Amino acid sequence: MLAVSVEGMSAASPAQLADEPASKQLTDGHRREWEEYWASDSEEHDQNGPAEALRQLLEDHRWLLPRGRCLVAGCGRGYDALYQAKRGHTCVAVDFCDTAIAKAQK
Repeated sequence: MLAVSVEGMSAASPAQLADEPASKQLTDGHRREWEEYWASDSEEHDQNGPAEALRQLLEDHRWLLPRGRCLVAGCGRGYDALYQAKRGHTCVAVDFCDTAIAKAQK
């Protein structure tokens, strides 16, 4: 898990995650597939920035997310979380793949 603000990112250990039981509900195979994806340095799903649909939605409808806190589940490299932080939000970014979190921290 990452906490993201304009000042930077900080990581929480897996033991600190309040939703640990939910993450254990995922199948080992599904988690393994994503770990392999992130370890491969594939750019198949990498837009090198925030998701265009999210960016466009929030640009067109700023009232949808007033400044405050936000959650990015399945954060990957953290582009959406960083985008939200730059907009003034305190953002929590989570991913069940340790490799994805490591890449987001870079």
